[in-house]
Order: sequence, then structure tokens, then C-alpha cells
Amino acid sequence: MSVRDVVTRYPVRGYSELKAQTVSAAESIIFTIVEGCGASSQREFARFLEMAIKSSKDLEGQLELAAVYEILPARRWEALTTETVDTRRMLVGLRKKVLATPDRHPDPSRSIGHAQQTTANSKTAIAGRYLSRAVDQPTPPSTPSPDRSPSRAAPASTPPTPPQ
Repeated sequence: MSVRDVVTRYPVRGYSELKAQTVSAAESIIFTIVEGCGASSQREFARFLEMAIKSSKDLEGQLELAAVYEILPARRWEALTTETVDTRRMLVGLRKKVLATPDRHPDPSRSIGHAQQTTANSKTAIAGRYLSRAVDQPTPPSTPSPDRSPSRAAPASTPPTPPQ
């Protein structure tokens, strides 16, 4: 289930800013990675990945707040938080790999534009490999862990999920 689907189920009144910030943080993760793929160096790309990592922390905090406000059912909170944390772990691993990879210096026989395009394509492929699982695969059912549950009791019943 996507973040956008979840926030549409928040109450109509009183949570518009939280809805907007939650969607913005979730989309910022992807947009920042894509923007970083155009970076001219590995170090610069790693800086964009760091920003995406920070956006994932923002998203996690907003999901926690929605759970505390009791507008996000515990089951959905757990699934989205797990997905967010898993994505952040992948980004941290990718950032380490990017920082460990030396920059490619353009071959004098090739144009600078070709070298930059090759580097951008390589970064896009690496980012896509690491993140495709988080975006494309449905989140498996999980059991809440006591250390990551919001400090409230789970709702007695959860509204049914409409067909997608």
C-alpha cells in the first residue's frame, strides 16, 4: 500500500498539513535519488543519497505522528514503517558503496558529455537495483515489534482495505 493511498483515508478535516508533508517526504526520497543520478561525482551523488536518507527519517516521523493521533491503523503503520526503514537501510548501503567507488575520469578519446552520460546511467542503474524492491514489491504481512510500536493500544478493528 502506498503512502498516498494511506493518507487519503485520514479524516477529511484537521490533518491536511500532515497529509501533504507525509506525501512530500515519501516522494522526496525518490525525487532526490533521481536528481542525484545527474551528479558529476560519486561524492556529490552520495550527498543526494544522504538527503534521501533524511527524507526517509521525516517520513518515519510523520507516520509515527499519524499513529499517535490514531488516524493510521497500527497494521498499516507497521507495514509502512518497516518499508521506510528497509528503504533507508538500502540507501545507507548504496551510499557506502558509492563513496567507496572511485570517480570515473573521462577517457580523452571520448567526449565529456559521453563520460557524464555513462556515469549518470551507471548511477541510475545502481539506484534502481537497490530501490526496486522497496517500490515494486508489496509489503509482506508482519507482526508488530514491541520496540517500534507507537505507545498506544491497537484499534479494536481496522477498516477493510478496498480492492486496488
